[in-house]
Amino acid sequence: MHSVTDILNILLKSVFVGFGFVIPILALVRTSNIKAIAVKDLFILTAVQAVRIAGIFYFLLAAKDAYTYFFDGTSYNTSNVSAPAYMLFTFFPPAMTVVLSQLFWIKKLYMKKAALITFALLLLILPSDLFVRYLSHWALGTHGSLWLNFPAFPGLLSYGLLNIMVFIFIIFIIMLAGGKLKAIADK
Repeated sequence: MHSVTDILNILLKSVFVGFGFVIPILALVRTSNIKAIAVKDLFILTAVQAVRIAGIFYFLLAAKDAYTYFFDGTSYNTSNVSAPAYMLFTFFPPAMTVVLSQLFWIKKLYMKKAALITFALLLLILPSDLFVRYLSHWALGTHGSLWLNFPAFPGLLSYGLLNIMVFIFIIFIIMLAGGKLKAIADK
């Protein structure tokens, strides 16, 4: 059974993965329909706002879990973890996620198409499990067994599609709750 924090972590990761896949595609799509342009721009701006807030929550949840991972609960002097690869796998994704998501407070990063696409892809790649596994294998010098530990392509495809659907659903719910989508439809 999953706890509430596990479910929140899954939803927050869906926001980051979906953002990394959907936003570059939307930024590259061109249309002449004024309503479609307005909906696309509203979707991108809502997604940027959601990623900013999700990055903070994701980091706070990871910081809460870091105490139980690292310390034994009785003293700050006693550590449960000694392997650097485990430390990298545990703390690198939340740190990279919060840094990259908070960069979207800079208006030039989400208003310029190239910067938006670049940082959306960085938010998809850098905190991912695959990238962290590659870093840990590279740090340990075990390059021969690197590809044996990666999941199969169909599993990655279904994981990505599910995250994209959850992301689109969350962003449309936020857009509907804000009433801005209805205002565009009424024009």
